[in-house]
Amino acid sequence: MLYSHYAIFLAFIFTDYENDPVLKWLIPAVAIASLVFALFWEVHTYWKQQPKKYNRQKNIEYMNRIISKEGRVVVFAGNLSWVDNETIKKTLLDKKGDLHLCVKHTAKYLDEFKNAGIHVYTYGDNDFSPTTHFTIIRQGTTNEKLAITSILDTDNKEKRHVYEISKDDKNFKDKWIVYAAEDMFELVKIINGVR
Repeated sequence: MLYSHYAIFLAFIFTDYENDPVLKWLIPAVAIASLVFALFWEVHTYWKQQPKKYNRQKNIEYMNRIISKEGRVVVFAGNLSWVDNETIKKTLLDKKGDLHLCVKHTAKYLDEFKNAGIHVYTYGDNDFSPTTHFTIIRQGTTNEKLAITSILDTDNKEKRHVYEISKDDKNFKDKWIVYAAEDMFELVKIINGVR
């Protein structure tokens, strides 16, 4: 997109409008405004695609927000250590049949979640721990999203980087990342004897 604005800008600069005084000032002004907008849009797009950074508490608040949204939600996690307060636990319990948890078989609250109607699928033993965790939001809808979380520990300050993408995005790579996450969810279901 930006290259076309550069081309238009250069064409306007090198075109002779000496015979029309209005166009002499109007065309370059439009070209400059177009260039400024294109630069702004490129910067905006770049920052929008950067992962969000949270500390542990802010990440729990983020999880609480996205899980409580309307629609089917799939959470692929580890031992549910982030379910450490009644607020997030209540959000999970309130979601009931619209929530699908894929967690280690040693995760806490599993019986309580199953009894509440939450779909619980377990995976692996203690030797397997995924590098990233993810949440599929509104699975199976046209506005399906995926939030991938990785935990980075730099200078003993634990940070979580969250990358959000949409399935309906025109970005081919993001769409296929969502498909890969869905495949992982389906694989965990098969491991649990659910088709």
